Amino acid sequence: MGSWEGRRRGDARHARRAGNGPRAATWRRWIPPALGWLCGTLLLAALLAAATAPARAQVQVQEGGAPLPPHPASWPAVQLHDAAGQVALWPAVRWLADEAAALDAAGALARRAQFTPPATATGTLGLRRGAAWLLLPLHVAGDGNGHWILDVDHASVQHLSYQLLDADGRVLQHGHIGALERRHGRVPTARLTLQPGQAYQLLVRAQSDGPLILPLRLSKPGPFLDDALGSQTLQALLAGLSLALLTHSLCQAWWRRDGLSLRYAFLVASSMTVSLAQFGLAAQFLWPGQPWALRHGAGLAALLAQCASFLYIEAVLRHQPGWRGFSPTMRAGATVMVATAALFAADVIGVTGLSAVAATVGMMPALLGASRAVSLLRQRDATGAYLLLAWAGYYLGIFTLMGVSYGRLPATPWTLHAFQMATVLDLLLFLQVLVLGQRARLARAEHAAGQADHLRSLAETDPLTGLPNRRGLDALLAPMLARAQPGHGLALFMIDLDGFKAVNDGHGHAEGDRLLCAVAARLRSHVRPGDLLARLGGDEFVLVAEGLRQAAEAHALGQHLLQALQAPLRPGTDGPPLGLTAGCVYVEHAAPLDDLLRRADQAMYRGKQAGRGRVEVDGG
Repeated sequence: MGSWEGRRRGDARHARRAGNGPRAATWRRWIPPALGWLCGTLLLAALLAAATAPARAQVQVQEGGAPLPPHPASWPAVQLHDAAGQVALWPAVRWLADEAAALDAAGALARRAQFTPPATATGTLGLRRGAAWLLLPLHVAGDGNGHWILDVDHASVQHLSYQLLDADGRVLQHGHIGALERRHGRVPTARLTLQPGQAYQLLVRAQSDGPLILPLRLSKPGPFLDDALGSQTLQALLAGLSLALLTHSLCQAWWRRDGLSLRYAFLVASSMTVSLAQFGLAAQFLWPGQPWALRHGAGLAALLAQCASFLYIEAVLRHQPGWRGFSPTMRAGATVMVATAALFAADVIGVTGLSAVAATVGMMPALLGASRAVSLLRQRDATGAYLLLAWAGYYLGIFTLMGVSYGRLPATPWTLHAFQMATVLDLLLFLQVLVLGQRARLARAEHAAGQADHLRSLAETDPLTGLPNRRGLDALLAPMLARAQPGHGLALFMIDLDGFKAVNDGHGHAEGDRLLCAVAARLRSHVRPGDLLARLGGDEFVLVAEGLRQAAEAHALGQHLLQALQAPLRPGTDGPPLGLTAGCVYVEHAAPLDDLLRRADQAMYRGKQAGRGRVEVDGG
């Protein structure tokens, strides 16, 4: 016969011929997944290209079909009525690019003929080099109190200034309300006084390292406060949920000494910081008035969140079968994110370089882990489903954010909060992945403990009678001896069967084993519930009884044992004659087990010499 290895290889060749071996990579197994991944990759590339492609120029026309005149005086003015409560300004916006950021307000107004309608989606100018000037005419209705609030429902623009001009071009109000310039408030706001029946021009300058997202509005104080309260409530709920997840994961990491929980806590903390920075809460509460943090905080948090994603996904999927370079590549990706964060913090690279790294290397956790997640899903492991759902939500959120950032999607509450919602969904799904992992580890630990208990039970149990053996006796007797005291004594009986050797020799070992089992069952039925009965080997048994008030009770218990073997061991037959001789030692204090066994054995030997079938109590 061949070796085991040879038989294994032969079985593998036979399995491959049958089409179900480990290398049976038929078209039914690998072509559909390959086509699916290829189509998915092409789709993601198309979406990325569509989101990042520069917007094509569009010419906005009036109802008559002619292009809008370039002069502000002929533009349709925004009509402000108090009853409206809140008016979106973007439909009336005209803008002028200032790539060198060299124009002042007078220079921008001198070029007002060059102001054109934005070719981007509503509320966003996308990524722009330099500054952008926005100009829009306002007309206030004849009724009302003239109190309006200008606000930009997004906190990311770093430099934002405004000038309110009357019909003659005189500056009535001006201010700086960008993220690097304001000291209070979550989003840029300014209180304007607009007299009823008057016409105005609003000139806004915006400049930022990131995208220019400018959902401009004019609101009455009441609606503005209601809207601000709703936004603050939403942010408070999301931030509170993130804080709860962070606290939970840190407690789990400390209590269980769980590295995966610590990585999850890192992911929650960095993701929460991204959301707080994106929606102005970080500038309002975490680092108010800190220019360096205002410029770098959101970008650093985003890079650290992607670093945490690398580490978390690697820890979750490292033990799954697949490409051997998975873990080193994931750790290398985390290192790239940390290095990029250091370069960005030192101003070696800017937002453009940061975005390039985040949009390429930052996608790798999902792309590298997708095949392993699919493999888990095929194994009916819910971990794979939660990971795939989390990544689907993340991609939806990131592409929505990119669409707004590049001017392809309008800046609405839904699109502005899409990435934040996707992040919260990711954290909840990743938490479920963490819980499933902890349950799996707990199940493995319980199984290992059960196996250990089973092995310990086998090691401490006599396989023939099911009674404790000498090892089991040592383990069970220790607490009983510790409880021994005057008035609550302990008796240990060494029991030896009379006539068993003749039965074993005359009828065979099988009959002897059956008799030993019958004796064990008979003795077990005649002892008290709390007493300990063990078999040391051969025909020797040990009985330990506690809670005895004096030695006389021990002697009476021994007599009861003698009577236990007077009836036939197997009903219906006389059976071979058997009896027992026992030696007993009674103590009222803790004593070494070996000493007790020695004394009981000596007492039992004296009983044998005195004629067998009796109980001899140790007098010492």
